[in-house]
Amino acid sequence: MSDEFIAYIGDYKFHDAVIENIENEENNLTVILKSIEEKIFSIQFLNVINVNANRPIGMMLYSLSEMREEDTKYRKFVFTNWEDEDDAFLEVIAKEYIYETNNE
Repeated sequence: MSDEFIAYIGDYKFHDAVIENIENEENNLTVILKSIEEKIFSIQFLNVINVNANRPIGMMLYSLSEMREEDTKYRKFVFTNWEDEDDAFLEVIAKEYIYETNNE
C-alpha cells in the first residue's frame, strides 16, 4: 500500500523546527533546520529519486514522517507543516536517510 505510515523520524528537535536551507548534491539532499532552541541540525537523504516541494524554506514543522512507497525499496519522507492553512510543503522520496542527533 502506498503512503502507509512507518514512523516519525528524529527526536524532539523536529517539532517546531524551521527549515533554514536545502542543499542538493547529485542524488543526495540535505535539509538544514533550526530548532526552537535556535540550534542548527540537519537530516540527509541518500539516493533521492524525487523531491516535491512548495516554498519549504521558512516552513515550521509539526513532524517528519516516513511512509512506505508501493512496490519499491524507497521511502517517502513527509515534512508536515505546522500551519494547516499554509501551502508550503516538502516531500522527499529516497532510499535512506542519515540523522545524527546531538542532544546537548
